[in-house]
Amino acid sequence: MMRTAPIVLIVVTVLFTSIPLGCQQGRYLTLEHDSSGSVAGEVSVDALAADLDLELVESTRVHATMVDGSNRIFLIADPDGQAFVNHRPVGPRGGIAPQGETLFLSKEIVSAIRSALRRDRLAAAPVAPQRSHSLAGRTVVIDAGHGGRDPGATSVLGTAEKHINLAVALELGRLLRERGVGVVFTRDDDVFVELDDRVAIGNRAAPDLFVSIHADSCLNPSARGFTIYTSRSPSAATSRAATDLEKALSNSPLTSRSVRQAGFRVVVKTRCPAVLVELGFLSNREEAALLVDSAFQNMLARLLCRGIVDFLSAPTALTEAPDNPLKTDRVSR
Repeated sequence: MMRTAPIVLIVVTVLFTSIPLGCQQGRYLTLEHDSSGSVAGEVSVDALAADLDLELVESTRVHATMVDGSNRIFLIADPDGQAFVNHRPVGPRGGIAPQGETLFLSKEIVSAIRSALRRDRLAAAPVAPQRSHSLAGRTVVIDAGHGGRDPGATSVLGTAEKHINLAVALELGRLLRERGVGVVFTRDDDVFVELDDRVAIGNRAAPDLFVSIHADSCLNPSARGFTIYTSRSPSAATSRAATDLEKALSNSPLTSRSVRQAGFRVVVKTRCPAVLVELGFLSNREEAALLVDSAFQNMLARLLCRGIVDFLSAPTALTEAPDNPLKTDRVSR
């Protein structure tokens, strides 16, 4: 007897993807608050600055800075996404990421920033105009501390200080050359250079400024912030350079430990205005995470460049008596 073959019914399911019929209407242009005051959804840095009445002074796809007269907010997307309000980390890590060339923040980060703002807010301070004096003929010696067999301090994350110093120094040199400044490096690779040889390189170049770049470390893991050092008997030009650099670096999330005096050999024996910059503490876990990040290193280089350009552009004469040489037993810098 002949069997009838089963009839197989094949059901084809067609999945349709919804197609937008129009452009989104300004989702990130204004902040929408729910009944608790929280912000709904993700928010762009532009929208956040407008909502909080802050000036967005710098914005890239990896970091942004917003200020008013009494608050400073710094955002960084790489490596873990962290917000800083008045130099202190706020909110959870993560939640800050680029969309195109703009940073966007989660509602949790936005709420944390809002809560951390100082309430005695003042009107935003006016931004000083960029000095426009020509920098042609100016020279800066950049000294990346340590190198080669001398690693310097080691961060709590395991990175040697010498690599951070060199990365910032090289980017700083590139930025200064873009502005027409002559740049001399005491080292531009991972090599060891004796302290007296660093001084000799600086003195042969007869520069307008000698800048030694370092990162700090100490036994206290809560120590934090950047420091600008001069010799114990700084010239007027050295003092001005230190002040300009301190002012520029204050635009970072690092707290200023002010301008201080010390007997570091590279600032004592150079026959020109000379400063030593400690960029932050590698012994502090939060600052170590920032200092090993290439985007943060580049930002520090831009701020150092801003301070140096302000110093070099000053209308007052830069040729002054060198810092008074002092004997010192501090040979680690």
